Amino acid sequence: NTVINKYTINGLATRRLPENETCSEALIDLDLLCCDKEMAYEYVDALESAGIKVLDICLNTYAVCKEASLIEESLKKNVILLDIGMQETFLTLLSKGKHLSTEVIFEGLNQMVDNVKNSYNIPYSDVVRMVKYAVNFNKEYQDNIIYSNNQTSITLKDVNDAVKDILANFVDKLLTMCKPIIDQGDTQ
Repeated sequence: NTVINKYTINGLATRRLPENETCSEALIDLDLLCCDKEMAYEYVDALESAGIKVLDICLNTYAVCKEASLIEESLKKNVILLDIGMQETFLTLLSKGKHLSTEVIFEGLNQMVDNVKNSYNIPYSDVVRMVKYAVNFNKEYQDNIIYSNNQTSITLKDVNDAVKDILANFVDKLLTMCKPIIDQGDTQ
């Protein structure tokens, strides 16, 4: 599905398709909302072959936004989507039903995972699950055991203590990046 937001032909902007117009310059602001990944790259190749510059490709953003109804929510207020991966974090700004921008921070869960893994020497896949599902910002953590093998037992408190400084620095960085948008008001 393609949504054309605006055409600019010879400096004049319009939302309607300018049929049979002769021009020396044409700008098209469009969002390709959903398609097969290979098809997206074929579109990009075709556009670049025609001398059109592609500014951004955000393959996962629209899927997440659609699933969480964020595009509709952004009609009422700005929405910042955080997509935190292992090695990078994507911050996407949605406003007035449109994806405005996506910034990438080359930090993710890896630092926290590595810290827990180095502290307890347990399998990587187990640490990833613990960091994803057990880390939070509570001030008090229960001492219940969330992982146990023949050599070690780890509590919810242990995992959160192992990552709290890394997590606090990461969240501070995200808040600093989002502050100008949040300061504008009505942001989710």
